[in-house]
Amino acid sequence: MRMPIRVFDYQKDIFSRSSLSMPTLFGPIFGPQRRHTIFLVLVLASAAVLQGSSAPLHASSPWPVACGNAKCSRQTGYLWASGSGLAPTFDSGIVSASTLGVIVSAPVSTPSVIYSVTSLPAVEAFFSNGTLAIRYMLPARSSASPVLLSNNLIVVPAWDGSLTALSLGGSLQWTANLGSPARLSPSAFSTDKVAVALDGGIIKCVSAIDGSIQWTQTLASTISASFAEHPSGMLLTGTTSGAIVAITFAGSVAWQSQTGGIVSAAPGVTVDGRVLATSRDGNMYMLNQVSGVRQWVYSSGSPIRG
Repeated sequence: MRMPIRVFDYQKDIFSRSSLSMPTLFGPIFGPQRRHTIFLVLVLASAAVLQGSSAPLHASSPWPVACGNAKCSRQTGYLWASGSGLAPTFDSGIVSASTLGVIVSAPVSTPSVIYSVTSLPAVEAFFSNGTLAIRYMLPARSSASPVLLSNNLIVVPAWDGSLTALSLGGSLQWTANLGSPARLSPSAFSTDKVAVALDGGIIKCVSAIDGSIQWTQTLASTISASFAEHPSGMLLTGTTSGAIVAITFAGSVAWQSQTGGIVSAAPGVTVDGRVLATSRDGNMYMLNQVSGVRQWVYSSGSPIRG
C-alpha cells in the first residue's frame, strides 16, 4: 500500500529568533501572567532558543521540514503529520508523493529532494515535483530521522547496530557496525563526525568520511534524548536516570547535572550560551555551560516529555 505525502507551506515563522529576545521570553515567567507564557516557553525550550541543533532544516527547500511530527519549524514552513499510527500523511495540497512504507520519523531535505525513513525498512526520497528519487532498502528497521552531513551524505542508523551512509543519489558509500541497536537520530558535528546513541548508554563517534569509529563513551544509564551541539565544542544529551550530560567533541564527559526524572528532550542552548533542559520531573533547568551548575529551576507542575 502506498502512503501519500503532501506538503504544507506555512508562511508565518512564529518562532523567529530575530523577533523574540531572551528577556522578552523569560521575563514574564516570574510576573503575574506566568500561566499564559509557560506554554510558549516550554515550546521554545525545544525550538526557538536552540543553537547548534543537529536538525538539518533548509529554508530554501520546496519541501520545508519540521523539527518533528506536529512541531513548528523555525524556517518558513513545515511538514505537518496527520493521520493515525506512525502518521504516514504529511498534509498541504501543494504537491504529493507516495511512499511504499509508513514514514517512521521526521524527513530531511535538500533544496530539491526530501528524504524519509519508512517501515519497509528503506530510505525513500522524492524530488520536489513528487516523483521518486531513490528507494534504498536498509538492513534492519530504523526509528531515526536521516541526517544530512556536510559532505553531502545521508546517514541512517538501524536497530541491528548498523549505520548506513548514502550519497544524495542513493548509492551506498559506507556502512559501520556499531555493535548495539541505535534508536535515536544521530548528530553531525565538527564538520566531519557523527555521534550515535546506542542501547546501554553507549555513544559512538563515527567518521563522516569512511565510517570508522573515532571514539566510544559509555554513560551510566540509557540515553533518552537526542543530541544538541553546543558552540563551545560539546554534545548535550539526557538519560533515563535524569542526568543532563555534556560530552566534549573528543569524547570525554565534561559535566553532568542531575534532575528528578527522565530527560527525553534534547537540551537547548540560549543565545548567551547557557544550557536549557527539561525533565519529566516537571522542571525546566538553566545550567552554566562550563560547569553544569544550576542557575535556576522553574516548575511547570506537570511532566515535560518533549
